[in-house]
Amino acid sequence: MAFPLNPAQKAAVEHPGGPLLIIAGAGSGKTRVITQRITRLIEHGNPANTIFAVTFTNKAAAEMAERLEHQVGKIAHEVWISTFHALGAEIVRREAKHVAAGEKFIVYDAADTLGVVKEILRDLKLANKSLDAGAILARISHAKNALIDVEKMPVTSDYDEVAVRAYPKYIQTMKRLNALDFDDLILVPLRLLREVKEIRERWHQQARHLLVDEFQDTSIAQLLFVQSLAGPRKEVFCVGDDDQSIYGWRGAEVKNVIEFAKYFPGARTVALEQNYRSRQPILDVANAAIAPSERAYPKKLFSDKKQGDKPVLVECDTHESEVRFVMDTMNQAMRDGLKRSDIAVLYRSNGLAKPFEEALRLANIPYKLIGGTSFYERREVKDLTAYLRLAVHLQDDLAFRRVVNYPTRGIGDTSFERIERHSRARGLHLFEASRNWHAIKDLDDRAGRSLENFVKLIEAARARIEGGEPMLDVGKSIATEIGLYADIMAAGPTEATATKRWGNIEDFYKTLEKMPAKGLKEARSALAKLSLRFSEEEEEEGQKVILSSLHGSKGLEFSLVFLIGCDDGIIPHSRVDNPKATDIQGTLDPAEERRLFYVGLTRAKDKLYMMRAKTRAYRGGAKPMMASRFLRDIPPDMYERRSYSGPPIMGTTDMAAKAKAAREMLAKLKGGGAAP
Repeated sequence: MAFPLNPAQKAAVEHPGGPLLIIAGAGSGKTRVITQRITRLIEHGNPANTIFAVTFTNKAAAEMAERLEHQVGKIAHEVWISTFHALGAEIVRREAKHVAAGEKFIVYDAADTLGVVKEILRDLKLANKSLDAGAILARISHAKNALIDVEKMPVTSDYDEVAVRAYPKYIQTMKRLNALDFDDLILVPLRLLREVKEIRERWHQQARHLLVDEFQDTSIAQLLFVQSLAGPRKEVFCVGDDDQSIYGWRGAEVKNVIEFAKYFPGARTVALEQNYRSRQPILDVANAAIAPSERAYPKKLFSDKKQGDKPVLVECDTHESEVRFVMDTMNQAMRDGLKRSDIAVLYRSNGLAKPFEEALRLANIPYKLIGGTSFYERREVKDLTAYLRLAVHLQDDLAFRRVVNYPTRGIGDTSFERIERHSRARGLHLFEASRNWHAIKDLDDRAGRSLENFVKLIEAARARIEGGEPMLDVGKSIATEIGLYADIMAAGPTEATATKRWGNIEDFYKTLEKMPAKGLKEARSALAKLSLRFSEEEEEEGQKVILSSLHGSKGLEFSLVFLIGCDDGIIPHSRVDNPKATDIQGTLDPAEERRLFYVGLTRAKDKLYMMRAKTRAYRGGAKPMMASRFLRDIPPDMYERRSYSGPPIMGTTDMAAKAKAAREMLAKLKGGGAAP
């Protein structure tokens, strides 16, 4: 079932062949173009299983698959639609005999790799230097994505020096653990495609048409992966927008869009400028805001929705007034019939969200914080996952470290140090070393017996998995044996919190129930896929107001948007002009900040408020703020300007004081102090 296409979309969908770059402006219907391109390829006789579509999130892949099924029916299931990393993991699995880790490889998520870096810092005697391990990991990841060898890493700060020392040890440690991180899921397939002829030819035959969504978010490694997978046919159909390239800090290269023809000679370009999301007054402001950028593909978004209110710049006297205005305006919109899920508060820095969270809680308005802890990153879920990971990967030292004394079984830090020392001296993994605890020097009998029981628990779980028992049953048996429910309920800090944590385990059981894992090989594959979901929140938004960082809002749209903190030092971020020691040189870019501002503006469909405060709380005082420099590029006649001064939202402390005063007054009245 085809949908109507505008002339530019039609030109893209009906492209005769060869490399094509679609510059897809915000809200211009890029998913429609991709799915209709796939439909056309199938209708013209291309086998569905030779068509590959890759994007960056499971959510985007699922939406693409659902739309395609509506258009072509069940044959859509044969098209390869996945994230970059899921495709990379599948290639590694299928070509396991050419990979050092083999089919037993483990996928480490962000928390796991951070644990590896912390361990390396301890080995380097740097654990007490107050170093941010995340900043070291970011440098390693940045170098890997940019294909920079350790000897060519720039060294301009103490953090750079530590990263240069840590990088080779990180590679060695990951190899010893048979672990791949998310960067490896691109780098390893890239190496295989480049170096192994039979693999290259096999995948060139398989992937005859390659469609890439959000191309502006690709790193150098991902670009080369696309180029290598496409092969000599160069049947690549890449959709991106240089105006929405906002992930430079995690390796994305806007020049991949700008220099597309360098990597794919003879490429054609089509620009999609018709916006189906926003009213024209909002697009006028967005076009003006992005216009000063140096752009390889200048475009001007337009909409058939010509009518609508002008965006409003609200200049508040304080940040408390900013919160008050947003809450009052939001409440009025909901009284007028707007759904909570059609309202978003967007911000450059997560710290700006806190007063809005408090205000929404006090007003009893449900909200969702985008960019919070993913379901699969929650402690209790990670703990049970670590037990399962260790059962299928006995060499997973990180999983061993996490659960050997959880729940507490008498294997404290001293005992663990002795186990670790023994394992390193003999070149064994921690679990292997633990099988013969009597040989571990100075390990007391109590810790030894506990270790013996732990080993038996893991080996029993492994045997059940090998025997084809469902992962759900194995997970539940582990939880029962270690007394997970009792431990979670006892840990508190409140009964409600504990109940919610146990609810997360019960939700995780539902995930395990869906795992088609019969035997060790399938269990390893299922757990690897589970790791790939690390960055995505699986909960449904429901009827909740959305609080989101600008980065987190990409791809979303809302009827009513409050873009708060339109002040210099907030957007653009102060670290653009004054980077911190933890920042990677060159990753904070004023041009990218402008693009981030543009992304925020283009999330709004019907109504947009640009919020700023003349003063904000800062270190116990009030700090005067200047309007964002990006506002200066928007002609004043394009927006309405308002000043606002209002009483602050009452905080929890103020509410408690007011309640206490009310109780005291009531007591006086009951005591007969009231006038007749």
